[in-house]
Amino acid sequence: MNQRVSTAQSQPVKELSYIDKKVIKNEKLSAIWLTISKLALEHDYQRAYETALTQSDDIYLLRLILQTGPVLSKGLTDVTGKRVLQRLNRIVRGGIFYKIQIEWLDESRKCDIFRNLNKNEQNEYMDTLYQFANPNSELVKKELKERAGEIYHIIRNQAKQQYY
Repeated sequence: MNQRVSTAQSQPVKELSYIDKKVIKNEKLSAIWLTISKLALEHDYQRAYETALTQSDDIYLLRLILQTGPVLSKGLTDVTGKRVLQRLNRIVRGGIFYKIQIEWLDESRKCDIFRNLNKNEQNEYMDTLYQFANPNSELVKKELKERAGEIYHIIRNQAKQQYY
């Protein structure tokens, strides 16, 4: 009786780097999105939206909404339609897009990218900040209004100093 005994020693498990962990996570996220997108492309909107709504990351729902447009009349149940509307309302009222815009404009100011924009672009972004800072606006949260106002005044003052 000839028995072989494995002589392989167990290797220590190598710890994944931060980047490796992020790549693995992104691959999983990409697989989820591919599933959702495929369902939508097949016009299985109910399953696509159900899958997107079960994800904790709102990006799936936002991407799906952009891909399909409104599809309440194309096979979504009333319950799913209500859940989409509720979640979309929460996202919009949460002010994340205002916050992102303000952060990017502030960073562009700090890096002098804003100064290199043409006057039309500068005016457009200044108008955006001005609108966000409007005290009568009920859409933008108070702390974001204040931050938008601060950035607006900083940029305006920098522009005045540049021309005087």
